[in-house]
Amino acid sequence: MAAQILNFTNYGDYADYFGPRWHYYIGDIIAGIPIPFKFGKGDFEKGIAVKILNDYAENPYVYLDETGKKQLVAVDAALLEKFTDLAFDEAAEMRWREAQQKEANKNKVPVEVLQLELSERGGDPF
Repeated sequence: MAAQILNFTNYGDYADYFGPRWHYYIGDIIAGIPIPFKFGKGDFEKGIAVKILNDYAENPYVYLDETGKKQLVAVDAALLEKFTDLAFDEAAEMRWREAQQKEANKNKVPVEVLQLELSERGGDPF
């Protein structure tokens, strides 16, 4: 629901826009999203809960009473306000660069490993 409100398509978007401590900044807001369902044992295994929750994420107001609708509007406003405050401040670009650097370092393979793999194969690597 929060991702849809913010128009995020990937889980990593949270860290890109809010920084690595994104849950600290918006966790309480996300917790305020009304969930008007109680699922029974086996509903997730049967796929019933997933179908209902996906439909709820697409069109939540159909499932909510007036109190729930007001609560969702408040969550929507709070998320967008926090997004505007944090995503467009001066430190946002720095947080984005740090996140990109960490991702690049996580996927980086040391040159020595690549050279070792090539030498173990023998012959022409091309």
